[in-house]
Amino acid sequence: MVGSASLVYDNADDPHELAPLMPSSNLVGERGHVLVTSRNMAWSASAMTLDVDVFTRAESVELLLKRRPATTPDDARRLAAELGDLPLALEQAASWLLTMLSSVDEYLVDLKEHARELLGEGQPRQYRGTVLTVVSMALAAVREQNPAAAQLIEVLSFLSPDPIPMRLLWEGRRAGLDEPLRTSLPAVTEGSANYRLVTRRFGTDHVLTAEAAMTCANAMRAAGDATQAYALASQGHATFRAVFGERHPVTLCAAVNLGVILRARNFDREARELGAATLEAMGEALPPTHPYLLSARSAQAINLVRSHRLEQAQVLSEAILADSRRLRGPGHPYTLYCAVNAAVDLIEVGEEVRGRELLDEAAAALESMFGADHPEVDAARGQRRIECDIETVGLT
Repeated sequence: MVGSASLVYDNADDPHELAPLMPSSNLVGERGHVLVTSRNMAWSASAMTLDVDVFTRAESVELLLKRRPATTPDDARRLAAELGDLPLALEQAASWLLTMLSSVDEYLVDLKEHARELLGEGQPRQYRGTVLTVVSMALAAVREQNPAAAQLIEVLSFLSPDPIPMRLLWEGRRAGLDEPLRTSLPAVTEGSANYRLVTRRFGTDHVLTAEAAMTCANAMRAAGDATQAYALASQGHATFRAVFGERHPVTLCAAVNLGVILRARNFDREARELGAATLEAMGEALPPTHPYLLSARSAQAINLVRSHRLEQAQVLSEAILADSRRLRGPGHPYTLYCAVNAAVDLIEVGEEVRGRELLDEAAAALESMFGADHPEVDAARGQRRIECDIETVGLT
């Protein structure tokens, strides 16, 4: 660590597993601090600990009234008492009341009924039991109103708590899913429903709305609607810029995506100018091996092609492919996209044999990974370059 800094390990478990990643003792306190959050009490033997308790009743009431202003203070106190002032349970309850348009009385009746069912199954009664009751109640309602959404929640529960890229959902739509999720998943990956929901809840200027707008814009551009995609991407980029500044990674990634959409609308000059500025800023803000730089360089290569500078584009795209193989691995989807682009560039500068061999290899790998109906597979089979946009969810 350089200067004063904090190193945070969230939701850590075994202290012995984390020990190799801890800085030496002479650096801690002198140059910064290490913060560990954990449910494992074993940490008290090797670190100064601070127990994080539940909310006070006043804090619980404040949260409920802020999240759902229509709640009366008396109802908020009753709800907080029933939920034991547990922050996660309170947030889940507030979301339920907002979404289901239920009264507090109706909610408490349902909550007690589900708590009895869980107790009958031998589930714990304290913290985990309370949260489990709230979540199981919400999941039961989802199963009744939207079975596909309930299936999706169950699938996602097997993943880590980190943000889940929309691209992963698209790529998994052929993974032997049962109905109705198999039919519904393509619509989920487009992101339009999520964008509308987030906009209603948080407004147009919120960071979460900007993330949803960018995801939806990427899907719309891929589906051929570049005009609406540009409107959403511009909105998302403007929000990121206002909240985080010009040089923040999420703003720069949004700029890469905006450049992709500008090219789709044939605004080549604007795309070149934005791409050059973005690549320069990324080069200053990110380490040279960062994968986001590969996407920005891929955009530069396509801008060179559209400026009829094919030889320069071919040299750059081949270098990008080599770097992607080294950084991401030869079988990574984006490496295969880079291979398609490098192959098309080789063919267009006259290296037909080498380009065709590389293109056929990349197309076959993509088809094996995604299936024949995937848009990137179609692009590879049609000898078209693939734009490398960036998923901005989780970057904030």
